[in-house]
Amino acid sequence: MVRQLFNGGTARAPGVCRPGSRRFWAAAFLLLVAAMLTGGCGLKCVDLESSTEKLDDAILNSGKPVLVDFWKVGCLSCATLDPVMDKLADEYRGRVVVARFCAVHFWLTPTNREVYNRYAFSFFPTAILFVDGKERDRWVWNTDLDAYRGVLDLLVGSPTTQPDSPAATALTPKTQPK
Repeated sequence: MVRQLFNGGTARAPGVCRPGSRRFWAAAFLLLVAAMLTGGCGLKCVDLESSTEKLDDAILNSGKPVLVDFWKVGCLSCATLDPVMDKLADEYRGRVVVARFCAVHFWLTPTNREVYNRYAFSFFPTAILFVDGKERDRWVWNTDLDAYRGVLDLLVGSPTTQPDSPAATALTPKTQPK
């Protein structure tokens, strides 16, 4: 049976989709629909609504570091970055602005040509960290929470080292009155 599979034979494992079969096209259609439904802005991130003015305002006038996730509609890896960005928005609230910008429609045309050309995207998701209006770091296809934390911790400090965070108060030793 194995020899038939590799020699162009007709033996196939049960449930295998042959290209061109109904099962193949049904699976392709379901993947397409799933891809179209993914993406979007989490509730904890600032949605820049593909506007150049809102993006420039967030980057230049926030007074804080700004982490912008540039995503494409229907991009499955972009959807896996959503919870990472939401978690970063929670952890660094008040110290870092975390925002989302839809850069490309599902049919592969830019939502905002000016922004698309300015930052020269090649792959999605692309996350860019801006400090004082200038690009400081860029991540492409990276959904690793610790990679983002490492840079943000160096820039603004770890969430556990902030004096008003619950984790920091739990870590500080209590002094005994004498």
